[in-house]
Amino acid sequence: MHERDDFGPWLGGQLRRCGLTQADFAEKMGVTRAVVSAWVVGRAVPRPEAFQKISAVLGAELERLG
Repeated sequence: MHERDDFGPWLGGQLRRCGLTQADFAEKMGVTRAVVSAWVVGRAVPRPEAFQKISAVLGAELERLG
């Protein structure tokens, strides 16, 4: 998994690349926008089991997440 300091900027970049807002991504992930915001700014990281869904939603390889 990305280090906590690396994940937020990575996720923000992926959201921009995909043209997704935090609200759009939150809906696809089944979490609140506040949770996604916490991920993007580095206050929290997703649980390990969420990474497969993140990969599917963003079209990112799991290796890029790990």
